[in-house]
Amino acid sequence: MSESLNPLASFQEMGTLPKVLLLLGFVFLSTALFRGASFSDRLLPASLAFISLSLTVHYFSGIRSTVSDGQHSATVTHTGKMWSGIGMSVTTCALIVWFVLIPSPKTATVPNVSNDSPKASDVTKPSNKQNDALPIAPVSAKPTGEDNKTSRNNTPSGGTITQAKGEKSTAVGPVTQGPCSILQAGGSNNQAQGGNCAPPLTLTPSLTVVPSDQEGFIKTIIRVVPNVDVATTGSVVMKFDNPVKSVGFWIEGEASVMGGGRSVPSGTDPVVTIASGFNPKHPLLLTVYSALPVKLLEIHLE
Repeated sequence: MSESLNPLASFQEMGTLPKVLLLLGFVFLSTALFRGASFSDRLLPASLAFISLSLTVHYFSGIRSTVSDGQHSATVTHTGKMWSGIGMSVTTCALIVWFVLIPSPKTATVPNVSNDSPKASDVTKPSNKQNDALPIAPVSAKPTGEDNKTSRNNTPSGGTITQAKGEKSTAVGPVTQGPCSILQAGGSNNQAQGGNCAPPLTLTPSLTVVPSDQEGFIKTIIRVVPNVDVATTGSVVMKFDNPVKSVGFWIEGEASVMGGGRSVPSGTDPVVTIASGFNPKHPLLLTVYSALPVKLLEIHLE
């Protein structure tokens, strides 16, 4: 009598373990098909491996059976089920290898968004490069009896004309100064003029109220961004609309700061002295504690 080797012909003939594996395989397979199955989806070979494993267990569990005619009994080995179990075992191993060889999807990294006040953009430093002076037109100079004397007249365009007179003087023509250029006439006991083009210092503050670590007081962080590098020691003078209890300071991104000198940490016109420089990339941070909300009316360096 021939027996069907297909366990799906009668689901009830399968044991408990093959049934559980088969149901898990179909659940995973349905999920993979629902979200768009592809060969790069690891859920597809995993679901097929569960189905193949359930058939392998079913075939191997039915290889040997006992046949009885009432008086005698004998154990029969089903060769067809054995070869079917071996084939499904090989299929299961191949599906596991497929599952292992598929690379895991990379997890996208979400950048950490800070709630602090935005950083000020880098301020382009003005160029200190001197402009070349215009070529000097040589002229003939007649001796006037006054040696090594220099006369200067203003031109209509705002430049300076420098002429040297005397027998020992070099013959020069009009000299026009460009922006930020340095002019120094020949001779002795004279000083260079011009060359200073640094913009005036401006401080741009931004106030942020943060959770306070002192009960009964409001904590406000003031971020002061300069337009140029501040490298010298100075006193930070502030003016608030309401009195403050104390003012502390720090340099953003620095491990340590130095202070000292004149200090008035409370009131409506506090003053703190710092000995560490700050710049647009590493601005000054002021920590203010006050009983009432404060508004910074004025801030400058002395």
